[in-house]
Amino acid sequence: HIVLASMAAYPLAKNDFRGKNTIFSIVLLALLFVPQVTFLPQYIIMAKLGWINTYLALICPFIGSSLGLFLMKQFMEGIPGSLIEAARIDGAGEFGIFWWIVMPNVKPAWLTLTIFTFQAAWNSTGQTFIFNEELKLLPIAVSQVVASNSIARMGVGMASTVFLMVPPIVLFILSQSRVIQTMAHAGIKE
Repeated sequence: HIVLASMAAYPLAKNDFRGKNTIFSIVLLALLFVPQVTFLPQYIIMAKLGWINTYLALICPFIGSSLGLFLMKQFMEGIPGSLIEAARIDGAGEFGIFWWIVMPNVKPAWLTLTIFTFQAAWNSTGQTFIFNEELKLLPIAVSQVVASNSIARMGVGMASTVFLMVPPIVLFILSQSRVIQTMAHAGIKE
C-alpha cells in the first residue's frame, strides 16, 4: 500500500498535467465516505471474483486506500522542486528521482502510513467477507467471547483484548519519533 500510494502521489504532487486537480478532488471526496457505505459494492466485487471466505478479500481493499494517497501527496509537496530539478539535470530518470530522491525524503510519512494501515488491518473484523468459522479474524473471535454474558469468560475476553492492543502499541513505539516528525512537518510548505 505504501509503495502504491507513493507512486500515485508523486505525479500529483510534483508534476503538472491536465486533470490533476480533478483527480485530487476525487481522492478528497473518497475520504468523506465511511467504510460502511462501500460494503455492498465491495461484497458484490468480491463475490464476482470468488474471493468470499478468502483472505484476499481482506487484503486487497487496503491496497488502494485514499488516505494513504492523500497523506503521501501532502508530504511530497514539502519536498523542494529544486532538489528534483537538480536530479533531472544530473541525468536521473523519473523512476530514479522517485526511488532515490523522493522516497527517502518521505520516510516519516511511510512510517505514519504504516501505522495507520496496520491499525486498520489489525482491527478489521472481516465480517462482510469471511463467514467460515475457521477463517475468522482475532477481533471477531474476541468479540464473540466477550459477547457471551458469562462472568467466567470475561477474564479471557479482557486478556484477549489486551493481546489485541500489544502489536499496534509496539509498532508505534518503534516508529514514534518519525511519526511526530511527520505531524510537525505536515503543515509546513515551501
